[in-house]
Amino acid sequence: MVFGGSVLGEMTSNVSDQRLWFSARPVGYRRNAILIYEATEGGAGVLSRIVQEPGKLAEIARAALDLMHYDNVESAIAARNPELLISRPEAHCVKGCYRCLLSYYNQPDHELIDRTDRDACIVLLQLAASTVDQTARELNASVAATDWLRTFAEWHLPMPSTEPLKVDGHVIPLVWRELRVAAITAEYPAEIAAKLEEMAFSVCLLPSVPPSEPLPYLAELLGVS
Repeated sequence: MVFGGSVLGEMTSNVSDQRLWFSARPVGYRRNAILIYEATEGGAGVLSRIVQEPGKLAEIARAALDLMHYDNVESAIAARNPELLISRPEAHCVKGCYRCLLSYYNQPDHELIDRTDRDACIVLLQLAASTVDQTARELNASVAATDWLRTFAEWHLPMPSTEPLKVDGHVIPLVWRELRVAAITAEYPAEIAAKLEEMAFSVCLLPSVPPSEPLPYLAELLGVS
């Protein structure tokens, strides 16, 4: 289903126009994944906050339970027990309403939506008790990127996009999204470069240590003569 992500975006961020939308994938009857995307043009950094701030995903799950007209949320989270969730009688909501889960965009799924679904509540309770930790691979990529960012500044090259790219679980911090350019070191598996090229990125293979002189191929890709 398409979740009320715009409401959650407003409840869990301090900027009213930061909106998230959620959509079940693939389209059809067997949908076992959720696509999360930002509705604002170019993105507002909300998704970055979800993966970078340890408690943000839990905050969103708590907001979802509140949005679904439940009280006694903290006790239910502590026990991971959906039976402890108490529906607010004044909400006058049976399975879903336009103040919680229903929207214009998920009208085809209205018959399937049920805020009291036990499995859905269990998932939200588990998320509400979770924290997000960066993997060692992500941290190592961030440390390596710092040296290269310093070098790019010394070479007077354009700075990469602020939001890194993730490809098959690997973090690519040195990416220029508007120019469709990505720079990686030999530490990345060979298939990552192939995957980036499939995504229409020009790939520059960097040495493990930044050299003293600018890399001509990277400068050319970035439009610097």
